[in-house]
Amino acid sequence: MKFFKKLTAGLLTLAACASMSMAAFAEEGTTSLNLFVPNDPTYTITIPASVDLSATEPTDIPVTASDVNYIPDGKKISVTFVKGTGTYGRLYMTADNPNGGKQLLHTLYIKGTEDEWKSGALEKQIKGMELASFTEDGVENFQIKPAALVFPDSTNDNLRIIKGAKYTETMTYGIGLTDIQ
Repeated sequence: MKFFKKLTAGLLTLAACASMSMAAFAEEGTTSLNLFVPNDPTYTITIPASVDLSATEPTDIPVTASDVNYIPDGKKISVTFVKGTGTYGRLYMTADNPNGGKQLLHTLYIKGTEDEWKSGALEKQIKGMELASFTEDGVENFQIKPAALVFPDSTNDNLRIIKGAKYTETMTYGIGLTDIQ
């Protein structure tokens, strides 16, 4: 039994020494080092400076992306509604009343990439809503319509169009890269 224990201990010692000697005879290794910094994204977004809205149907407003290059994987160019000129950034048109009296307001409805009409009177619904998105050159439309198309029989001046009044509004857009979801 003693002999067997000595033999086992000797074999284990020999195995340990053999493994150490192998490390001493290892070959040289190499590591490939790489560095890549991607180009900055470039693109041009064009939105008309002025649009005449229809009083009888929704109006398409084109957004054009051109010269789109180097958009990172998983990203898109997003065009969003930032604010209108109404109180709290609401989206409604104003006009001088042709019959005298107080200034007229007319609420607008807007539809972007979610394909759902939202009231311009509800700034929490519309601020930040995506109007168009791109990963390459192209054209997308968002739509605006007057509230009179939603409430055709309303007698409320904010929901009907007063003939002879020239309504105006200005929109502010946000343009930037966002994650594709």
